[in-house]
Amino acid sequence: MMKRLFCFLSLFLAAACGKGQEPAGKVEDSIVFSSAESYSMAAKGESVTITFSSSGNWTSSVSADWISLTPASGGAGRCEAILRASANTSSEGRQATLTISTGSASGAVSVSQDGSIPDIFEADVHDRKAPSGGESFSVAVNTNMELSIEAPSWVSATRSAEGYDFVVSSNETSGSRTGTVTISTPVSSKKASFVIKQKSVYSLYILAIGNSFSWDAMEYLYQILRDLGYKDIFLGNLYIGGCTLQTHAGNLNNYSSAYEYRTNNSGSWSSKKDFAANAALRERDWDFVSMQQASGSSGMPDTYEPYLSTIIEKVKAYCPDARLMWHMTWAYQGNSTHSEFSKYGKDQMTMYNAIVNCVKTKVLAHDEVSFVIPCGTAVQNMRTSFYGDNLTRDGYHMSYDVGRLLTGLMWARQITGKSIADVSYKPSSYTYTDKLISAIKEAVESAYSTPYAVTQSSYPGTGGGGGNTPEEIMRSYGYDPTNYSAVTLQIAHNAYWNSTEKSTVISAATGSTASNLNQFAATQMFIKSEIPNGSLIVLKSGFQYRPEGWVSLTSKNNSSSRPGNTTTQLVEVNDTWWASWNYRAFNLAKLGNPGLDAAGQAELDSCFFIFVPKGK
Repeated sequence: MMKRLFCFLSLFLAAACGKGQEPAGKVEDSIVFSSAESYSMAAKGESVTITFSSSGNWTSSVSADWISLTPASGGAGRCEAILRASANTSSEGRQATLTISTGSASGAVSVSQDGSIPDIFEADVHDRKAPSGGESFSVAVNTNMELSIEAPSWVSATRSAEGYDFVVSSNETSGSRTGTVTISTPVSSKKASFVIKQKSVYSLYILAIGNSFSWDAMEYLYQILRDLGYKDIFLGNLYIGGCTLQTHAGNLNNYSSAYEYRTNNSGSWSSKKDFAANAALRERDWDFVSMQQASGSSGMPDTYEPYLSTIIEKVKAYCPDARLMWHMTWAYQGNSTHSEFSKYGKDQMTMYNAIVNCVKTKVLAHDEVSFVIPCGTAVQNMRTSFYGDNLTRDGYHMSYDVGRLLTGLMWARQITGKSIADVSYKPSSYTYTDKLISAIKEAVESAYSTPYAVTQSSYPGTGGGGGNTPEEIMRSYGYDPTNYSAVTLQIAHNAYWNSTEKSTVISAATGSTASNLNQFAATQMFIKSEIPNGSLIVLKSGFQYRPEGWVSLTSKNNSSSRPGNTTTQLVEVNDTWWASWNYRAFNLAKLGNPGLDAAGQAELDSCFFIFVPKGK
């Protein structure tokens, strides 16, 4: 009986457990997160650590391949895994879900990611030519990245809200320099570069589109600029004798190889024939380009346009950074025989005023013209001095000694803006008194200050009157005639010396049949003891002479060493005048070397004088 009761109770209890009761010790499936269940990931890509607890072995799945979990599965307990989102290269945002499952339980993590913002790098850079004295400028940079910069030592850069501010230092070296500035992003390959070219403060490149008047003005310019401290000098002169604006404009339009191109970068001039102005303009980086009208048309307003506009347009196209300047030429000498002097009633001041008027109304109407070189005013100023109206060698071209030095100094003063007070250069073939140099420099400075009106010289005198006596000329230069004795001259008519050929006079009497004999008269030959230092050589206005020279009676000069003609009214003899010569003789002529009849030859007898100090 007891045995049957025990069995019945056992079956009853078994039936009760089978009606939904879990077996003792069984754990419910679960995923419980202890970290966030949603993440916003950076567009560039990002990793985060997630932590969770799993009741059993777990696995993971993702709804998009741009997220991943490491490890992707694991066992029961507390778990850590790395949730990664790759970079979003699209500008659109995106979402994905990470699911972790164990048994019948699961947990989800939502992931969002913004669209990527593209790297922005825009730099407004351009190659540039910096002024020799330095400059400041800015470069705009639009970017969302960090920047770095590389620049030469003479360029400083400061970061600004808009980009970079740059300062280029003055170039105090003896030559030009070039440097590259690079703006870049360290985290990418994006960069922008530009080149800075800068000439030295001692560099000066000048080109003239001119004629013989620019030849005169530029002849001594190199040496004057060297005296002013310039070291890197290049001068160019596009030469056609008597060339007008109309001809220059036509040559530029047609690319005509019509010029003699004269250049100087070492102190001496060389030339190339059949050269085009277009080629010269683009040949180098010119600082200044000069333009001018032919002398006879310089005061004629109707001769300027449309030719000047054409020249300016062409020059700016070839040389956009060059400064354009106008060479204001001079009025003819009062007794000039130039055929175009009649346009001005053969009156010097009428011509001068007409030139000034054309500069004001025709040249300065062009904003592209930076400034005017007032050589015409400097010449007119000098004519009010004791030197008088004796600045030309033929009535219109500048004399080799005073005229060319005067106009060269005017170019240097106007172009550089520097004082010429300490310029010591003087052509070695000629002699100059201190008073004469002072008068020349004053004439230039007055023209620089007052370019369109004549300023009376503070060195007046009686010289330059045309019919003046040698004694008057001597006194006007500050010499007392009573302290000198005149040398007796032996003047041969229809004769001249030529030191490039021989040391004997050339005349009909010596067998010459030269067609130009009637233009000259010749003095005797002199040795040093006959014209000692301190002697005075005096010339009347309207005449010229060539002081020929020989080292020995068997030597010959070449064309470059042969002394030039001079119209200077008074020269004091010194060691510079004698130089290496041991013998000297003089060819006398009227300005311009016209042929002379007997009466004209007789005038040469009383135009030239030599005085030696008494007691020598």
